[in-house]
Amino acid sequence: MKSSGRSSAEAVGDKSCSRRIGLRNGASVPTARRGTSRAQAIPAIKLTRILVPVDFSRSSAKSLCYASAIAKVHGAKIILLHITKPISFSADFGYGPVDRQVTDAAQLRKDRLRLRRSSAYHLSHVAIENIMIRSGNAAEQIVLAAKEVRADLIVLYAHEASDANSAGSQNTVERVMRSAQCPVLALQSHEQDFAQPVRKRRQVPPRI
Repeated sequence: MKSSGRSSAEAVGDKSCSRRIGLRNGASVPTARRGTSRAQAIPAIKLTRILVPVDFSRSSAKSLCYASAIAKVHGAKIILLHITKPISFSADFGYGPVDRQVTDAAQLRKDRLRLRRSSAYHLSHVAIENIMIRSGNAAEQIVLAAKEVRADLIVLYAHEASDANSAGSQNTVERVMRSAQCPVLALQSHEQDFAQPVRKRRQVPPRI
C-alpha cells in the first residue's frame, strides 16, 4: 500500500529549494537568510602626509585652509611646495637653435623665504612637516614631489592663471589629476565651501 505522505528527505529538499531563486537554464542564486545579514564595516581613512602646491596667489590660500582642516582631523602633516619658473633661453651650438632652461637660484631663495612667511601666516608650525622649492614644469614637479615624499593626498586650487605653468592653473591641475599616484582634491572657485578659514581674534590692548 502506497503512502500519500512525502518522505523526510523530500521535505528537507523543499526547504532547501525555498531558499533559492530559480533562474533560466536551471541556474539559481541563494537568497539571504533572515538574521544573517551583517552591516559591512566602514573603511578607515589614513592620511599621513598632505602635499599642497602653492603659487602665492590669493586663491591658493583656499587650498591651505582645506589642507589644514583635513590634517587636523586625521592627524596628518602638511608639505608645502612651490615651483619657481626657470630661466628660458635659446642657444645655437652650430646645428640650429636649442631651447634651454636653467634654475633661477636667486628667485629660489626669494620664493623659499616667501613660502615660509606664508606658511607661518596660514598654518600652525606643528602641522608643517617640510617646505619644498622646485624649478621646472609645475605638473611634473608636483607629481614627482608627491611620489618622493609618499604623499597620501594632494590639495590643489584650480583657478584662471595667466601662466599655464602655474601650480594652480587649470592645465596643471588636470595633468596632476591624470598622472598622480595618490588622490587629488581639486578645489574650484564656484563651489560651496565646507572648510572655512579660522579668523584670528583681534587683540584688544589692556586699559591703563
